[in-house]
Amino acid sequence: MDTKLTSVEEGKLCTIQYINAGQKATKRLFEMGLHTGALARVKKNDNMGPLILGIHGSNVAVGRKIADNIFVKVGE
Repeated sequence: MDTKLTSVEEGKLCTIQYINAGQKATKRLFEMGLHTGALARVKKNDNMGPLILGIHGSNVAVGRKIADNIFVKVGE
């Protein structure tokens, strides 16, 4: 079942299933390594400020409004 990225607990590994954002936002996320099939670990999600994701060996900050439009499958 697909879950919004904002609902994933810290420390969990997830796979991006799809991104339901505008073309510019989706392109920017792709440039940051967030695309369908990418594995990411949620490093910070404390319901305040951006989410911090570990992806492709880097930490990436994603704002809550955008993260609310990223749907993932939680794997761990």
